[in-house]
Amino acid sequence: MKLLDRWYFIRAKKKLAIWHRSLGLYAFVFILWGLYRLLFRFPVWIEETFFKAIVFGLPVFVVLYKTKKKPWSFLGMTTKNLFEAVYLGLGLGLLLGFVGQLGNFIRHQGSLVYSDFGLTASNIGAFLILALITAFWEELLFMGYILNHLVITLKSEWQTALITSGLFSMVHLPALVVSQLPTAQIILQLILLITLGIGNSILMLRTKNLAAPILAHALWGTTIFIFR
Repeated sequence: MKLLDRWYFIRAKKKLAIWHRSLGLYAFVFILWGLYRLLFRFPVWIEETFFKAIVFGLPVFVVLYKTKKKPWSFLGMTTKNLFEAVYLGLGLGLLLGFVGQLGNFIRHQGSLVYSDFGLTASNIGAFLILALITAFWEELLFMGYILNHLVITLKSEWQTALITSGLFSMVHLPALVVSQLPTAQIILQLILLITLGIGNSILMLRTKNLAAPILAHALWGTTIFIFR
């Protein structure tokens, strides 16, 4: 009986340590990125390539190095199930992009409104690359690190997906507040982000490959930016 009690104690302690690391890392990123969004504003390409690499990506690698885990395979950065991950990620990205634009179509009373950055092939290509970079750093944290840790402790894919997508959506809240959008628009954006998070969580749990949520996120972000 004592051995069984000790086993339960060690198991509970391990789960608590995983929650502590995961939520501690999330809190660090949320506070740091939230403060940045509230206090500063740099060009988008600098924010997404450099600042997100530092705020979202670097802490993940630091924590993994300290816990002595192998980062690449644990985070889903592998060639395993790559083909499946690519076509599922592209499919989900197109589907969510279509749903988002359907909402915009209804909101603009039967018309699509293009962004004013100029719809040229070079501009769209540049934004797609930027969207891929953005998606990589965000999905590295949420689908690579947090999701893969929480699923160990929760043993429920749906609970893991809901919690991860909720955390994913809330990290964008400071940017939405600063943008001074109407409350209804902020709520709509959060719902879209939660939907994206749930879809990406399911993709990651099925494929175990980070390419799937990265592609879905990037394609969704590109369509959202082109049509506003």
